[in-house]
Amino acid sequence: MLRSFLLWLAAGFVLAACSQEQPVEVETVSPALWEVTSPDGRKGWLFGTIHALPDGTRWRTGVFGAAWAEAGTLVLEVPDVGDDDKIGESFNQLVISPDQPPVLDRVAPSRRDDLQAALAGEGIEPDRMTRFETWAVALVLSRTNAFKGEGVDKQLKAARGDRPLVGLETTADQLGAFDNLPEPQQRLLLLSVLDERDAPDSKRRRAEAWLAGDIAALEAETRSGMLANEELRARLLLARNRAWLPRIERIIAGGTRPLIAVGAGHLVGPDGLTESLARNGYEVRRLQ
Repeated sequence: MLRSFLLWLAAGFVLAACSQEQPVEVETVSPALWEVTSPDGRKGWLFGTIHALPDGTRWRTGVFGAAWAEAGTLVLEVPDVGDDDKIGESFNQLVISPDQPPVLDRVAPSRRDDLQAALAGEGIEPDRMTRFETWAVALVLSRTNAFKGEGVDKQLKAARGDRPLVGLETTADQLGAFDNLPEPQQRLLLLSVLDERDAPDSKRRRAEAWLAGDIAALEAETRSGMLANEELRARLLLARNRAWLPRIERIIAGGTRPLIAVGAGHLVGPDGLTESLARNGYEVRRLQ
């Protein structure tokens, strides 16, 4: 889910390490997992992740455990997850640009008080953000609406044992998707983050949908908030899916039984990776 992805990037270098949050709970734990088989019989799994959770959230199931035990390779969006130094280095290379307008001038007058309050809530004077690109301001402010515990991708990386770790892209690639947004779309992103801060329960609702494997709710997330804007959706979701698809096919063809764990929003809907693989002749079977 793209909101979770934005929060994951923030978690890499700005979030506090401690957490007093209540674990997410649902009646039936069933985060979305598919088995995929290539036309020549090579097998792998697609697992929809979430990039931040309260500590103590129980998401592993017997079905997932069986797939994990059989998997020979772990594939994540990026291999750097959990490496704060590398994430921070990539961020610092992109975040500053000269000749930026004052940060409060980048939103409509009716939202300037909201932006100033959000900055004050982080202990940030507006003048400190003047040289930050607008997408980076959004990223810094997104930390308030993030869970503080480790996401599923980081947990899987820590638990992979001797499985090889493969990334579908780099942290620089991910940040570059934001850095390359036209300024109007960066400002829409900032407004979306401000709206999220006004809806503190939204992160728990999304986590509950993820934990329950609620495909309809997950797909709705890919068309709401920042992704309701067609250009943001095209650049931040659809373009990445298109870039990942041939890489995933090559990885499956390698015969290493990969478990491919990416944000759940990338897997659902007609433009998601599960349906894209099915159109390319793969057998795609949902396990939970």
